Amino acid sequence: MEQFPGRNTGAYQLPSADLLDTWTQTIAAIQERERDRADSLAHLLEYELIDVLDTLREQTYWILKRQDDSEHHWGIYVFNLSPLRKNVFLQAPHAVFDQNTGVQAAFVFRETGAAYLALNGTHRCNSFSATSCSGRTSVCGDGSAPYRISDLAHEVNSLFHRATADLEAAVSNLYVIQLHGFGRRSTDPFVMLSNGTNRPPQGEDLLLAFGEALQDQDFLLSFGLHHREGVRLPGTTNVQGRLLNGSSLPCLGNGITNSGRFWHIEQERTRLRADRQGWQKVARALNRVLPENPLITRTQDISLKQGWNWVSLSLSPVPEAVAATFGEQLHEIIIVKDDIGRVLVPTYDIDDLMTWNPQKAYRIKADTTVQLQITGTDLSATQATLSLSAGWNTLPFHCTTPLPPEEALSPLLDKIDQVKDQQGATFIPATNHNDIGLLQPGQGYLIRLREAATFSYACPPE
Repeated sequence: MEQFPGRNTGAYQLPSADLLDTWTQTIAAIQERERDRADSLAHLLEYELIDVLDTLREQTYWILKRQDDSEHHWGIYVFNLSPLRKNVFLQAPHAVFDQNTGVQAAFVFRETGAAYLALNGTHRCNSFSATSCSGRTSVCGDGSAPYRISDLAHEVNSLFHRATADLEAAVSNLYVIQLHGFGRRSTDPFVMLSNGTNRPPQGEDLLLAFGEALQDQDFLLSFGLHHREGVRLPGTTNVQGRLLNGSSLPCLGNGITNSGRFWHIEQERTRLRADRQGWQKVARALNRVLPENPLITRTQDISLKQGWNWVSLSLSPVPEAVAATFGEQLHEIIIVKDDIGRVLVPTYDIDDLMTWNPQKAYRIKADTTVQLQITGTDLSATQATLSLSAGWNTLPFHCTTPLPPEEALSPLLDKIDQVKDQQGATFIPATNHNDIGLLQPGQGYLIRLREAATFSYACPPE
């Protein structure tokens, strides 16, 4: 963040409509855990997808950031692959201008186990161009003037706002938590809270509960709510707030309701923004008010014999890093290979695979017998759909109970030349030959098709 372009340098430029659509596709690929596709799309934006494993919390993050030689300063976006709060989106739209809010947002994101984090990519006054959205400000030093396009809380044609809109559409009951900072006047409380509207919230006032949770940790910390005490800086022209409050044109029109799911948190510097002690107060208050709602997980047992094994999973492992899948038994793994030659070799610290793709089967060579219990989430519809090419493919088996291949693969029978297991046994539909027996959970196979096909298993209920 120290390297973000500063005030009045003109580095920030709006993305084109086509690139915004590519961004939407990138977000969708990440939501479906299609890492390679997401990374390919990100490169069209001159962005890249980085894998980060938090070993302390056993959390895997995917980070979308601009490539080092890119001039697209459109922000940093972080996705928690195993969130404790799957509907919480932390944002710092003024990470540089509102001192410390960027690092504070990252800290709170990690401490709460939130699902998403977005930081802007430049000073809010970087661009000279005015946004077409309504609202005026004097923060850039040129008197009362329209917001600038680099002010991502007031510009809809941005990756920042598009990510908010895409996740609002995709995630049930999404909460967007924006951290801001202000210079306190003598009549101001230390924290000024708003839902981005003058209306009171529908149902329980969670923002009030958040303020009380802050005050319980610091009795000297005063707070006020815009819809109750009328505190200033309510964020009513904030386009993300307008979106979550039901505006069909968030660039120009206020929301039609108070959803209670947009939190505009204005903080005086010393009590909350200055250091980790203050950041921790915010994280604890959020943890108290917004309960955990992690993705539902289950486990799958995998038995590896000494030597080579063909393996597939019927779940999306958490964490998704291939190396993390083996846990403390990683030292007993000699090599893992995918179908295009990428490898994980723990002894030599080589990891080309990064994340486990449930749409693939893998070849794993173990130094000894290994019993794995892998935790993960149920496959999404996209993850469960196999896109198979003509010729040879690896074939995972997604059902949790054994099935005859003629039943499990029934939609493909007229396209299959043969299916082969690790021992060389085959299933050949044309001759009704089957010495594989049953397709087994946890096993990987090879399949040769006469033509390309898309396929999902119709697994019986457990």
